[in-house]
Amino acid sequence: MDAKTEAGERIVELTPDLAEVVVEHIDRLRRGGMPTGPDDYLVPNTRGGRISPKRIGEIVAAAAELASERLTSKGLPPLPHTTPHTLRRTYISIALLANNFDVKWVMD
Repeated sequence: MDAKTEAGERIVELTPDLAEVVVEHIDRLRRGGMPTGPDDYLVPNTRGGRISPKRIGEIVAAAAELASERLTSKGLPPLPHTTPHTLRRTYISIALLANNFDVKWVMD
């Protein structure tokens, strides 16, 4: 609702499994008394407002650190430096490869 331009608005297609997870998440928010209307945030801050990009980065960094600890405890290498942007790039690369797109062509 606060995109700078129409190009900043996105339609996100979900798999049935992910849609189920989102519905469960909205139910948890609702049970917790958080706003869950069509104009509310799916992933709000503690006051129901927009979560800051800095906070998202902190959450991703903490999750990556925990994952790296679990990997190294199993004798595996840790994750590389992980940010919201690297997750985005990795996701789209996997999605393109899974659908037989030429990743180099898309990058160009």
